[in-house]
Amino acid sequence: MRTGLYMLLCAFALASCKKEDDPPYSIMYRVEEITTSTPAYTVSYAAESATQTEGPIVSNKWSSPSIKKRAGEVASLTLDGGSGTGSFILRIYVNGVPLVEDTMDNPNGPKTISITL
Repeated sequence: MRTGLYMLLCAFALASCKKEDDPPYSIMYRVEEITTSTPAYTVSYAAESATQTEGPIVSNKWSSPSIKKRAGEVASLTLDGGSGTGSFILRIYVNGVPLVEDTMDNPNGPKTISITL
């Protein structure tokens, strides 16, 4: 009887232990036009549930809102400079740290950067 009660208590204790999910990563995408050209570009990026496209963007700097992603998911950013000119820096930030960076000289685009979390 005691053994059965002990096993029952152990089973409840193990069942109540729940693995905590890893916290999601905070992702931010940024583009910076680094020449004196007047930019007009479009960006597409992996948002939380679908690809988001914005543009034409005419400012020298653009940033996405913060996006939550889990381990194993892909964060990607594509820049299309259209038919204009200019040089760009593309960055992907993970938890505030720039982990992926590349450059693109227009009209040699579009350019995609990505990282698997």
